[in-house]
Amino acid sequence: MSLAQPSETLLNNAVADNIRSTMQSISSFSMQVGGVISTFGFAYFIKILGVGTTWSIIAMIEIALGVLRIAMEFISPKRG
Repeated sequence: MSLAQPSETLLNNAVADNIRSTMQSISSFSMQVGGVISTFGFAYFIKILGVGTTWSIIAMIEIALGVLRIAMEFISPKRG
């Protein structure tokens, strides 16, 4: 079982049949591009800042994004 399976299941459930394969392709492409950007970007920061500092920065960014996502859920009006 890969880590992508839960997100693929959510995507399949949320998308209409006629565009499902297109959305799966876009999702896969986005993951691949993100992986390449992360690999080269993080390698640069690790070279300059070191592994520990780079991981700390990534963790802070992820926590900030999580808090922002939770805050947006409380701020945005509920959809029908």
